[in-house]
Amino acid sequence: MSTAESGNGVSQTAAVPNSQALRDRLAALQGRAIAPRIAPAAVAPARAVTIEGGREEATPFGPCYLIEREYTLDHQHGPHPLGALRRISPALLAALGGDPRLAALPHEQLVLLDTETTGLAGGTGTHVFLVGLGFLRVAPDGATTFVVRQYFLRHLREERALLHALGATLGGFGALVSFNGKSFDWPLLTTRFVLARLAGQGKAGGWPHLDLLHSARRVWKHRLRSCSLGTLEAEILGVQRASDVPSALIPELYFRYLRDADVRPLLPVLAHNEADIVSLLSLLIHLGNLLGAHSTPTPPALIGSLRGADRYGLATLHAALGQEGASIAAYRAALADPTLTPPLRRAARLALALALKRARRWDEAVPLWRECSKAEARRRVPDPWAHIELAKYFEHIARDHAAAIGMVEAAITLLALRNIPTWRDELAYRLARLQRKAALRA
Repeated sequence: MSTAESGNGVSQTAAVPNSQALRDRLAALQGRAIAPRIAPAAVAPARAVTIEGGREEATPFGPCYLIEREYTLDHQHGPHPLGALRRISPALLAALGGDPRLAALPHEQLVLLDTETTGLAGGTGTHVFLVGLGFLRVAPDGATTFVVRQYFLRHLREERALLHALGATLGGFGALVSFNGKSFDWPLLTTRFVLARLAGQGKAGGWPHLDLLHSARRVWKHRLRSCSLGTLEAEILGVQRASDVPSALIPELYFRYLRDADVRPLLPVLAHNEADIVSLLSLLIHLGNLLGAHSTPTPPALIGSLRGADRYGLATLHAALGQEGASIAAYRAALADPTLTPPLRRAARLALALALKRARRWDEAVPLWRECSKAEARRRVPDPWAHIELAKYFEHIARDHAAAIGMVEAAITLLALRNIPTWRDELAYRLARLQRKAALRA
């Protein structure tokens, strides 16, 4: 109803037709039959869910359902017990995450995150029906356990309650750890917070976020065809799940649960998410141990057990994190493996030579450049980079212009034999300059 003013100033109410009435009148004017009005079907309440370790949690928006499991810190999942997280220094985690704020956080402030969703496309039509968190819990008596807490969306109408409870829990931590969470899990959760008008609950958006996908790819992409968490779990951590549900089937299983209200076919999905959280912690520990291994004078057995391609990948990760000394040691370890493929061997030599040059370790760089120049001479399309580096060294460091001229002439001869025109002008200019410089000093 709306209020209208009459001529004598007395308010009168005028009926305002609703949208359905307007549609009916328009249909009558157009001579169309008026469709019978169908009352919306009542939504049945969600069937009670009973899962081991599960309970309801009250929120201002109704109840939500969560499940908890606890692991002792001596629980072995992969090559290290879960308690080995405490041996990874916060400073190393800060380097791995590229965020110095991580260096100031105790391990108890880290929360691991993994989600299961109704699709991989993202956007407003994709729901997060399961959120898994992992964190260290310290009991009043000082005993510490690793807790996996899962928030389960029993019915889509419980989403606000779930998000409220999730936001309240996240507020007790200071940093996220995920696997591809920066690109998928957290942006999707942020969207759900906004749509539920709970944007203030998603405070973790400004936190440090350590996404292990990028570091894992850098280390293992040279050997593994896939760097998914499941592949890393099996191939790197050595963990074989007795049974698992394929990720592609997870949305279908959840929609079946919504239709049938039978949670039993969905239990493997909850187990899958729980295993992903524990594997995420194990991967974090393993990466931390690998990165810390080269801080000792002699690389321990952990490095020796790596394959050459993995050692090369680890060296590139050290270099990306600015750990120059550790990257040099890892490149040397990679080159010591006879199974290293020729392309990776050449890349490792190049990277090692550049690292030694930056460190001004000339007594190590010069022999490597000589080795590289011989290797380039055997290639069908050689690259004279090693010859040029040696020429620069002889000119600017050793002050031996004759040796520098000899290296440039060797490069010109090598390229001429292969009929390669590239580098010709640059080498000719360098040779002429060196010859003038030598003549002035004579």
